[in-house]
Amino acid sequence: MDATALVQKVRRIVLGRGGNNGYRQLRLSFKVMDSSGDLQLSKAEFAAGLRKFGLPLSAQEEDQLMAAFDTQGDGLVSLKEFFQTIRGPMNSRRTAIVDQAFAALDKDGSGVCDLNDLRGTYDASRHPQVIAGRATEKDILDQFLRTFDSQTNPDGTVTYDEFHEYYNGLSGMIDNDDYFESMVIAAWNLGRPAASIPQ
Repeated sequence: MDATALVQKVRRIVLGRGGNNGYRQLRLSFKVMDSSGDLQLSKAEFAAGLRKFGLPLSAQEEDQLMAAFDTQGDGLVSLKEFFQTIRGPMNSRRTAIVDQAFAALDKDGSGVCDLNDLRGTYDASRHPQVIAGRATEKDILDQFLRTFDSQTNPDGTVTYDEFHEYYNGLSGMIDNDDYFESMVIAAWNLGRPAASIPQ
């Protein structure tokens, strides 16, 4: 079985265990195995988490999954990448709120956010490191921008696609649409209740 078919098999099994609740149960199984708490699993932790969840995979299939998700070749599986792939892209409701957040951030409508856009949205003067005198507002803004900037093209700007890629990864780790929506609203100070967002 190739990696794509194996991912589809895992997705079917997880969804068969109650949809989002199945994802939550699998994440809890992995959390118990993640002894370091860094959201990275060794091959042994990954296999143990799959077995604890009750996924009926052969040793060969476990090895195939490990190889497919060990994108850095370091013997570790990123849970964020795993759940992003297993869950697939954000649904339309989540995509809509992320679109609204990007529009709020992209003040000039250029499709690319830079420090000037960020300054109008994120108040770094209240950051604890700035208050303590250990960092400047620009340092904090740069650090914040790097969170969203592509690791393969770190150019100090964030495109629409990079912003969505960040939130798509985060989305894979959050089961509840209401919680995801509220988190994005709060993070970007969109200033309206989740109930008023079209579904």
